[in-house]
Amino acid sequence: MALTRLKITLDEYLSFPETNLPCELIDGELFMPPAPFLQHQEIVGKLYLILFTFISQNRLGKLFLAPVDVILDVDRLIVVQPDLVYDSKERASILGKRIQGAPDLVVEVFASEPSRDKTLKLGIYAQYGVREYWLVDPEQKSVEVRRLEKAGFEVLGVYRNEDQINSHVLPGLKFKAHEAFDSFQLQ
Repeated sequence: MALTRLKITLDEYLSFPETNLPCELIDGELFMPPAPFLQHQEIVGKLYLILFTFISQNRLGKLFLAPVDVILDVDRLIVVQPDLVYDSKERASILGKRIQGAPDLVVEVFASEPSRDKTLKLGIYAQYGVREYWLVDPEQKSVEVRRLEKAGFEVLGVYRNEDQINSHVLPGLKFKAHEAFDSFQLQ
């Protein structure tokens, strides 16, 4: 699916009316992909419930669900809207009307252009200091977990089926990969 693209300023972006449609600003270029598929939304919802339960029970910080603006660079005009964003209590200072700075954890579920999440956004998240990045592939039913190191993101693991997902940002989190992909059957 094609993205709508347009060059705009940060002020123009921030003055848009509130919307539930995804939009991001990368180097001043507005990206407006179509609304995600139902499978994407179901996976995001399941991951949100799993992560929210763990984070809130342990009082670790805040978890946000798209759309939420994460302003990474005011000068380069970089504003992203990951599917899920976690900020620990220690990084609460970046929370305001929007998130202004790199979150501890970003989760992206592949939708219309997975290559953007695997290349462009991977580089941006590493450059700005996102500590952990999950790339969720609905087709492969996999969760790839990457941790930021000095040289960039290091793959900690690619989890499928009965594999237990490990996170350095959320130590003690325990769930199996298939829990994000198991579909409820409507009868």
